[in-house]
Amino acid sequence: MTDWSGIATDFIVLDRPMIFLDVDPPFRNGFKLRPEDRAGYVVGSLGELIEAMDSSVAAPELWRDQFRETRARTIEKAYGNTLDGRSSLRYLEQILALADTNVPGPGGLDHHG
Repeated sequence: MTDWSGIATDFIVLDRPMIFLDVDPPFRNGFKLRPEDRAGYVVGSLGELIEAMDSSVAAPELWRDQFRETRARTIEKAYGNTLDGRSSLRYLEQILALADTNVPGPGGLDHHG
């Protein structure tokens, strides 16, 4: 369960039911995802929240069926083709490249030996 927290973008890849509180987004520009990208139940009352929670626990497959397309579209929008299990390697390569170019001294950091 979330509002507009970035945790929703992290959690979406786990393929588990998501519930969004129907509140106004706290930002105006710079955020990729829009209300139509919320791949889960959107609730505006305590009754709707309880109903969504019950449904999510009792029948998660219903959530998967209902939000399959939205989830796929949102993952593509948020991650593109980077969900390949190599993101840590890409980060490491960028960090090492920055270290080589930004560390004073001959040759930057010695990370090869």
